Formats: sequence, C-alpha cells, structure tokens
Amino acid sequence: MNNYQHYLSKIGGQVLAGNVQLPSLPKQAAIIRDVVMSEPLDLHELIYSVESNVGIATVFIGQANSAFYRGVEPVKSVREAIIRVGVDYAQSLAMRAALRTLYIPRSQAARVWFDQHWQENYWVIAAARYLATWTRHNVGEVTMCAMLHNIGRLPIVIEIDQQNRADELYQNGYQSVAALVPTAPRISYLIAKRWAMSETHCRTALVAGELNKRYNESILNVINFAVVMGRSLFVGLPITEVIDTPEASNVIDILNLDRKQIIRAANQMAATRDD
Repeated sequence: MNNYQHYLSKIGGQVLAGNVQLPSLPKQAAIIRDVVMSEPLDLHELIYSVESNVGIATVFIGQANSAFYRGVEPVKSVREAIIRVGVDYAQSLAMRAALRTLYIPRSQAARVWFDQHWQENYWVIAAARYLATWTRHNVGEVTMCAMLHNIGRLPIVIEIDQQNRADELYQNGYQSVAALVPTAPRISYLIAKRWAMSETHCRTALVAGELNKRYNESILNVINFAVVMGRSLFVGLPITEVIDTPEASNVIDILNLDRKQIIRAANQMAATRDD
C-alpha cells in the first residue's frame, strides 16, 4: 500500500468511525424526499418542490432533455419533464438534481470527481429503470435505490477537498473518482440512515454491484446488476463483456432476465452517450 492508498484508507476509516461528519441532506432535497416517499405521491407537490429551487429545476429539466430521454421538442417546464420521463422515474431524478447541490467543490480535481460520480450515477439509474420494468418492481423505489447506491464516496471526496489534497491526488494517478473511491457501501448505508430514507433504500446501499454475492430479496439482486450494467455504460464497456461473466450469468438466471433484451437496451443507451 503506497502513501496515497494509506491516506485514502485512513479517511474512509475516519468517516466510518464518526470522526468525519457525514453530509446533511440539503433542505430542498429533504423536502423532495418527503414528497416522493409519501403515499400516495402528490404530483402537484412534486412539481412545486422541484420548481421551488431554480438550480434544481434547471438540472431536472436538463436531464429530461438529455439524449437518452429527449423527444422532438425540448421540454421547458418541470411538469413537461415529469410527463416525458414518467412520474415514478421522475422521483429519483428529482432527488439526484437536488443532491447535486450537496457540496460546492473548492478544487478542480474535486469538481471533476463530483461530475464523474453524477455521470456514473445517471447511467446506473437508467439501467435500474429498465431492470425494474422487466422484473416488475416499483420503478420509483428501484431507481431511488440506484441513485443512493454509492453516495458514500462523496464524504471522502469532500474531506480530501477540504484538506486541500485533491489536486495532489489527481496529479498522482487518481484522475478517476472510481480509482479514488471504487465503492463505499458501508458509508452509503450510514448516509441513507442519516437522511431517513426507507429501510429498502438503506439495505440496497450496501450492495454496490458485488455480483459475487447472492440475495434472497429480488430487489437487492436488481440493484446489484443495475450498478454493474450502469458502470459498464459509463466507461463504454460492451455489455457482452459484463453479462458473459459467470457471476453476471448467475444473477441473470436468478432474475429470469432475457440476455437479448439486456443487450438491446444497453446498446440503445450506449448510442446516446455521445449524441
């Protein structure tokens, strides 16, 4: 273990030990959380909660106008954006938009890492949406779990940035946030608990795409595979290189998924990467 690896391991340990404060849920994100977790969901409240913050509304509408979702004409309002992506899916996209206000990076390196995290997060959520539909799980719940799955890497990035060591690490081989903090499932779980997310959200935060593990709950295997599928899309790895592994094949069989359907969906998503 080199000095940088030791430093990163030490910070992770400090976070788990409670010596580094976990990020609080931004006020507007807390409002959106309460709206999306209410039963039944109030569409008007969801629209209002997103529209109440111009920055969040702009990010939310931008997601609906991305290459993956856009139609013939760009949407111009939060209501139009929700209609385009669907109410269930809009819940996780609204939270994702709100959480992007969690921290304003000081350094260029931290800005790059945060941007990479949310780009990867975008693809994991997109994959989760397909998988939820195929396995007949609630789309809103599954995509919210996907949005939270690796949130634990953020307090580590924040601490590095606040210690003014982000640019140093970046210049010494850590250009990728995945290299800096591959996964942080235990920290993700602690944050989900701190933010008063549901028990399902908290449990799935521990999965983080570990295909070598099997779970009795179907939703855990769905999130597990969504993370792996989404990450492959993020880095541009052909989906066949993922699903042909013994671990992935096992999960595909457990969930009774159609391999051709997975490949077709992944190729459709991949086609929008550089569009």
